[in-house]
Amino acid sequence: MACSAAGAGEQSLASNEIAHQVEMIAGMSEGNSKVIGQTATTTDELSSLAGQLSQTVDRFRL
Repeated sequence: MACSAAGAGEQSLASNEIAHQVEMIAGMSEGNSKVIGQTATTTDELSSLAGQLSQTVDRFRL
């Protein structure tokens, strides 16, 4: 009986550790998603600035 209790305790600890790791992965995924969104926004802004720069340079071409 003691073996069963010890095994159940170990299984419970392992399950808790897995749950903790899954929560950490979920948090990292959420963080990555935010960074990807920020990168997309920055890319759009950079593209817009490049277009504006191109138009400005075109004014000086002979």
